[in-house]
Amino acid sequence: MLQEVNAAIAKPQHSVATWPVRNLPRPEYPAGIRVANPNDDRLHEARAALIDYFIDVAYKAAGESGDGPMQNVALLDLMSLHGEVLATTEWSGLRMRELESRVAAIEADATVFRGVFQRSLPYRKGSLVVCGGSLWCALRSVEEGIVPDGSTPDHWQLCVKKGDLG
Repeated sequence: MLQEVNAAIAKPQHSVATWPVRNLPRPEYPAGIRVANPNDDRLHEARAALIDYFIDVAYKAAGESGDGPMQNVALLDLMSLHGEVLATTEWSGLRMRELESRVAAIEADATVFRGVFQRSLPYRKGSLVVCGGSLWCALRSVEEGIVPDGSTPDHWQLCVKKGDLG
């Protein structure tokens, strides 16, 4: 993209340069992609495609004005716009990182029903298990073999006590 702009700018002043409009389609936002996976470049690729799209839209609008790339461009305006874009991007990125960490914390503390208690399995905080007909919740990570029977109140909390049949 930068080479196209430089090529347009480098044309002699006596010929009117044209804007390098590519008529790009607007890319879709990649919903559901999380930054938490460092090996997934789809979010960065989608952002780059969106930047290219908006640059193309700006080129198209400027071309429709009838001016070439070097006409009616004030360096002060470009620097102001660049500053706004950088500030918005920086703050948006910080906000997204903050929200990603908050979502990860919420997901880490999520309550998940794990079925009938099994001595051979470890359980993470928030695990719900049935043991002896009662429902128990893990208050923290629980190693294998720690039975939810009331003798380990720092590990398990009784949620629903077994009722009488009948």
